[in-house]
Amino acid sequence: MILERGNVKLLRLTEAYIELVRNWRNSPSIRNTMEYREEITPEMQKAWFRKIDNVNNNYFLIEVSGKFIGLIYGSDIDWENGITHNGGIFIWDTAYLESVEIMEAALMLTDIGFMMGMKVNYIKILRDNLRSIAFNRSMGYKLLPEQEDAYNQKYQLLEDDYFKATERIRQHFGFSKELKVYITKAEHATRETLADKLRRANKEGKNVSLEVIEL
Repeated sequence: MILERGNVKLLRLTEAYIELVRNWRNSPSIRNTMEYREEITPEMQKAWFRKIDNVNNNYFLIEVSGKFIGLIYGSDIDWENGITHNGGIFIWDTAYLESVEIMEAALMLTDIGFMMGMKVNYIKILRDNLRSIAFNRSMGYKLLPEQEDAYNQKYQLLEDDYFKATERIRQHFGFSKELKVYITKAEHATRETLADKLRRANKEGKNVSLEVIEL
């Protein structure tokens, strides 16, 4: 699956790229923003990928102008109740850390989630990761009660809060409403399930229009 808007693409993570992700995830600049900071081995990475390579976990490489710059994901998804229990993003290309493209990537994945029936997203952010806190608050995330003293703090995003918070962002940067989603014919356990959910998605969401293209 590929999501595309403007010059940003999100490509569903495949096994061919898990070493790329592992190497960057182990880099000090990224590892130090995570709760788990031990070295990840190739064997651990393969076991992790087998666990998350399904319809309930959607990990995407972020591509800008033909270059992979980071990873974004929504995982531990409860489709029946419309809950994404764990979302996140990490950027290894430091030139894009505070870029418009990162905001576009985050909006793309969040847009598609709400259009496919999500009602609430949850993320966790380390209390001293001020850049990430500011970024996610700008999207409408709110710190949950009784999280002030936690080091790895839990935030919640509701649909109405999200679209209200991001309306001015979309207008300011001139982001397109049009979001294209390509469903490829590559054999994959998630393809038919995701394709079916996309066909039934609300294709005219708030500030967003969805075009599903099956290749």
